[in-house]
Amino acid sequence: MQQKGYVRYEDLPLKTADGRQSHVEFVSNIYLVDHQKVIQCNIRDITERKRAEETRLESEERHRVFFEQARDMILVLELPPDGPRSSGRQ
Repeated sequence: MQQKGYVRYEDLPLKTADGRQSHVEFVSNIYLVDHQKVIQCNIRDITERKRAEETRLESEERHRVFFEQARDMILVLELPPDGPRSSGRQ
């Protein structure tokens, strides 16, 4: 932090006091205020965002697998150039 003037962790896993696992975004910056260094820390809980992202990725994977497997089961029918022919039955 002394060299860059900031520290940033985009996904820092933490354990809460009651033992729950959470994920936070942590940003710390150094500022000069009246010629004195001041450190500002911002901590944002991103646990729900991480869960939503994991759910989205799992869903995408399920859909990808389904469509890859379904590709082998697709039946392609070619129609004659003049279109489908009626059997005369109504």
